This record gives sequence, C-alpha cells and structure tokens, in this order.
Amino acid sequence: MEMLRWKTRISILWVIKAMGFSAYTLTALMQPGTIKDVMSGTFFGAPITGQAQLFVTFFWWIPWVMAWLTLTLKNKANRWINLVFGILFAIGLIGSLIQDASYASIALFVNYIVGIVVSLLIAWYAWKWPKQQE
Repeated sequence: MEMLRWKTRISILWVIKAMGFSAYTLTALMQPGTIKDVMSGTFFGAPITGQAQLFVTFFWWIPWVMAWLTLTLKNKANRWINLVFGILFAIGLIGSLIQDASYASIALFVNYIVGIVVSLLIAWYAWKWPKQQE
C-alpha cells in the first residue's frame, strides 16, 4: 500500500506538470502581439516549423505518459526513469527561463518557477524512493 501511495504522488506531480504546460501555453498566447506573430508563422521569434510542432507535442505528452508509467512500471525502472526525466525537465525549464527572461511576463515567470519546483519534486521523490520495496 505504501508503494502505491508513493507512485500516486509522483504520478499526480506529472499530471500537474502537464497542466502547467497547458497554463504556460495559454498565458504565452495572451502576451500582447503573440497571436499576430503565430498567425505570421513565429512564436516568440522562433519559426513555427513541423519540427517545432513535433517538439512541443512530445514535450506536452511526455508528462501524461510519465504519469501512466509511474503507476505501471516496476519499482527500480520507475525510480530511475522518474529521476532522470525530473532532472531533465528541471534543467530544460531553467534554460528556457534564462532564455526568455528578457520578455517573459510575471505570469510566464510564475509558470516557469512552478514547473521547475514540480520537476525537482519528481526527482526528489524518485531519489527518496523506498529502497526496501525494490
């Protein structure tokens, strides 16, 4: 029962991450001029290409898949995949925050900080995974 509780905590954090990415996207689209830029084929100065759309699609779906995998994988694999993906997401968000700092609104900044904290919590829970249950 304790292991299910542990897995559920991490799984819920992944759901929060996925919803946070949705909140970030909606907030970003509300920034002045963003809709006009998207209609002309750019998003925050970057061209909207098929590769960019694929990247966003994967970035959006990975947390949902991780939520499911967290509840279904064996304990050892579960611990490591959550640790690695939690750290990778935190690093990616820190890099994005640094890159976007010059034009990010306070709302986008809050989304970045919450995303970083949730990513680090996922990694922390994975690191603290009960070892006697492996």
